[in-house]
Amino acid sequence: MKRIWKILFVLLVITVFIVFAGGQKEAEANTKKVTIGNSATIWTLDGSIDSGGQSRNIYFHIYDNLYVRDRGDKWQSALALSHEIIDDLTWELSLRKGVKFHTGEEFTAKDVKFTIEHVLDPKSLSKWKAFIDLVDRVEVVDPYTVRIITKEPFPGLINNVALIPILSETAFKKMGADDFGRNPVGTGPYVFEKWVEGEYVTLRENKEHWRGAPPFEVVEFREIIDDFARVAALEAGDVDIIVNVPPDLISRINQKPNLVAQTVPSIRGMYVLIDTRCGPFKDVRVRQAINHFVDVNEFIEFVLGGTGAKPINNMVPPMYFGHNKDLPIEPYPYDPEKAEGLLKKAGYTEPFEIELYGPIGRYLKDRELAQVIEGQLEKHGFKVHYEGMEWGTYFTYMRTRQDVTDDKAVLFILGYGAPHYETITPWNEFLRTGSKVNLWQDEEFTKVLDAALTEMDEDTRISLINKGHQLIVERAPIIFLYQIGDAYAWNERINWTPRGDEMVWMLEASLKE
Repeated sequence: MKRIWKILFVLLVITVFIVFAGGQKEAEANTKKVTIGNSATIWTLDGSIDSGGQSRNIYFHIYDNLYVRDRGDKWQSALALSHEIIDDLTWELSLRKGVKFHTGEEFTAKDVKFTIEHVLDPKSLSKWKAFIDLVDRVEVVDPYTVRIITKEPFPGLINNVALIPILSETAFKKMGADDFGRNPVGTGPYVFEKWVEGEYVTLRENKEHWRGAPPFEVVEFREIIDDFARVAALEAGDVDIIVNVPPDLISRINQKPNLVAQTVPSIRGMYVLIDTRCGPFKDVRVRQAINHFVDVNEFIEFVLGGTGAKPINNMVPPMYFGHNKDLPIEPYPYDPEKAEGLLKKAGYTEPFEIELYGPIGRYLKDRELAQVIEGQLEKHGFKVHYEGMEWGTYFTYMRTRQDVTDDKAVLFILGYGAPHYETITPWNEFLRTGSKVNLWQDEEFTKVLDAALTEMDEDTRISLINKGHQLIVERAPIIFLYQIGDAYAWNERINWTPRGDEMVWMLEASLKE
């Protein structure tokens, strides 16, 4: 009899647990909480030093920027109400009054000055520095007016500085860089609550935000690197929105009740940076040859089918300012015979060893991209050593690698996309002579780039950018790949429409009643 009672007791406990767990999940679904499944790792919550696309989506909620893009790609005022060009070197910004940091302290011009100076400080290692390198200094005119003085004319200033989240000077100095990076303070619509590294970041509503209370009480970003695990989390109801949906799973998701998957043309381009400082890739003919050995369309068709990806002839898609329309969209079509001829002219009668590096989980099908490139090159006799890394480790390695020897042939897979739509910003960060990556040292290109960065006349500037674009195509410091088609999926309990600029901003979403 006692045994029967024990069995009944165990069954009762299990039943209560199932009912409680189910009820808890239903209760969570009915709360004003939204959970986003990201595919990339984050390494800091200091938005002034990290410019990664998925990291930016977290920063958009914690911080405010000076301006923000609307869905029509127009700048709308945020912390800056307006700006005026005083002269070719001086920009004056009028700031919004009555804005409070999460600590209760008032936002003023000193915080803008501090943030920009922090970005420009080489010790900060800010990825935004290349965006605003031409800034000389920042002056506080009064609590709500700030002047940015540039070293040379800088027509792209607003497009670039608008992307940088504004920090609290007081909080940063009180906490120090490391502590601030783990406990950020901004003026944004959500207040930082908790970060468990490698797992999730939780944010809670800022009811006192200058825009008014945000639509959700809690926003949570979860790191789910594996594509299939991310889709499974959506299907199980553990997350509401996911990024980088595998193309082969889009139709499956759309067949599920209350789930929808959709692709949008992205502002991001994919390419492979070639280390031209050493080994065979010093020779432009070898770089052109390696482009002809890579079949971009094969990858697009068989791996990215259905996402709308397209070949491109630049680091960024054609919608960026200054795109050279006269250049062929596929400057190096797949042509092994032509590639072998170029190698022979360069003195290489046999294929050589190549080191290929790439991120894992940062971009849609990035691991598969590396594997396809590896296979295509090995098909033509090259011996490829591929190594994939999580995003933070990978980007740091690419910028600080010291093992540069003359016998190495090295490639780095990368993508670029940012809603400034400035073609020359990624050139400045990755292709100019003396950049932090510094893999291509071409003085003619750098002179053209410098002239384009400082030219205030729009027609002349476009002409210079066109020339720089032509030099990139001819001298091939990269392997030209494709424009991404961003793939998202979400639970229809959330009213939300994806954007093409990778911005996942919950101020544009709501809970379906």
